[in-house]
Order: sequence, then structure tokens, then C-alpha cells
Amino acid sequence: MLRFKKHIALLSLFVLLIPSVIQLAHTLENHEHAVCTSINDHHFHEKELDCSLLHYQLQVFSYTTASNYAVIPQHFYKTTYNEQPQVISVVYVDKKLTRGPPYFTA
Repeated sequence: MLRFKKHIALLSLFVLLIPSVIQLAHTLENHEHAVCTSINDHHFHEKELDCSLLHYQLQVFSYTTASNYAVIPQHFYKTTYNEQPQVISVVYVDKKLTRGPPYFTA
């Protein structure tokens, strides 16, 4: 059983690492990649058949937040307080019985 678990662990490690190995091998090849920096021109690129692995056009999404956060106005704060005193009641529970059980006479 232990030998079977070792084989499963080795196979799962191989399956998880093979995409990274392929991408690393592709990166270390000596070939040119043309980068298109044109923004205004509408044109088509020729499809490269020899180097199509792991080439995806990803869009970068950026979101900027507002830097001027409005302070909460004073009229949102409640300044009136309830002037009634709070009543605190203490309940004392004693588990000790003060007398014995009832005595029945027949």
C-alpha cells in the first residue's frame, strides 16, 4: 500500500509540474518575439505556427479608487442621550436548600 501511495504522489507531482517545465523550456529557446506596441492603427498579425504554445493576449484591468474620501457630516451623529438611569437588578440564586423534605404522616 505504501508503494502504491508513492507512485500516486509521484504521478500527481509530475502532472502538476509539467506545465511549468514546458513553459520554462519555451522561454529558454533562442527565438524572437515581436511585440506590437501600436495602439491607434488597426491591423492584423500573421499567425505564427511554430511558436503558438502559451501565447495568449491578456488584457490588463486596472481600477483606481477615489482619493478624496468625503468625511461624514456632523448631522449624521446623534448627540442626544437618554437621561434615564439604568435599573440593575441582581438575582441571587442559592442552590442550598434551607429546610428538609416534607414529612408525611399517615
